[in-house]
Amino acid sequence: MSIVSQEAAYWLLRLRDDAGAMPLEDRLEFARWIKQSPENVRELLLAHHMDGRLSRQKLCDQNTKIDSTVVHADFGRGLFQYDYQPCASVSDQVPRKRKPVSKLRALFARAAMVAMAVLLLLMLVNRTPEGVVETAASHLQQMSIEDGSSIQMDARTRLKVDLKPTERIVHLYSGQAVFEVVSNRKRPFIVRTELVDVTAVGTKFGVRVDDSGVTATVLEGVVEVTSRDPRDGDIVRLYPGEKLHMPKSRAPHLLSERSKERVDAQREFEWTTGWITLRDVEVGEIVREFNRRHKVQVSIGDPDIAARTIDYGRMKVTSVESFEAVMKSQPGIQVTNEGSVITLTQPGRSE
Repeated sequence: MSIVSQEAAYWLLRLRDDAGAMPLEDRLEFARWIKQSPENVRELLLAHHMDGRLSRQKLCDQNTKIDSTVVHADFGRGLFQYDYQPCASVSDQVPRKRKPVSKLRALFARAAMVAMAVLLLLMLVNRTPEGVVETAASHLQQMSIEDGSSIQMDARTRLKVDLKPTERIVHLYSGQAVFEVVSNRKRPFIVRTELVDVTAVGTKFGVRVDDSGVTATVLEGVVEVTSRDPRDGDIVRLYPGEKLHMPKSRAPHLLSERSKERVDAQREFEWTTGWITLRDVEVGEIVREFNRRHKVQVSIGDPDIAARTIDYGRMKVTSVESFEAVMKSQPGIQVTNEGSVITLTQPGRSE
């Protein structure tokens, strides 16, 4: 199940079961989420449709103590278990027991929800005529485009899709995204950045734009990287497991085969699952990635901590609490959370 599908299911439960008691801040969060992308509206309406069908089936949740993610369900063919993984960008605390409501009231509530979704979609289209899609801090976003290709956007990513008869162009302004492209040799797929164009026919690859420059990584298929500077005449082909970084501060003719490096592409794209596995990674690198994704910022109070290597850890990409838990599990690191700033120091020392 994709991240946006999990979020849609969560909001469906919230709107259906406790819309009247939902705090204002949660209502605003729902409005922000649904206006983020037409894909969110589509998934919410799909979840609403499935909910109507499943309500006629027998569902039994036996998690009375809520101490695991295992749900038991019976659809008429025997009891089975499902281990669900809630989306990292929303709370796991979904209300489970509410006072029963009349069928008529439930029908009006669902109709109102669908009307709200359609209205907010129209608001989205009117407010972003330029077609730019932007993800907020601590939120991942998956979207589909008309040709059947899909885009997984990281937090704090900004892009625009421009589909033309002879080519498909995605302008990536900032952040990073993974593209799974439907093959069409007559209509190449181009990710356009300030420094380079990354062109594919049918493949899966990622592009990142940050202060250091542009990075392209290939998981499947082949892409061609072309500089947008006329002084760089070379075209570099990237194959599965290869990465190329084009720095912002550079001399002409830097784009070449020598710019490529071998990487574990599966590991590079792991963030699209909502989780990352930390293996032999320096704390400083983990903090840089965290700060790029979140409003809450991490400050390292001791240079020795930044250079320290974490042998193994697993962390939710969009969860501040998950980051804190990983840091607290490391010996010799003290974590202080002051709300908008998290400070890492050595025990017994102050910044």
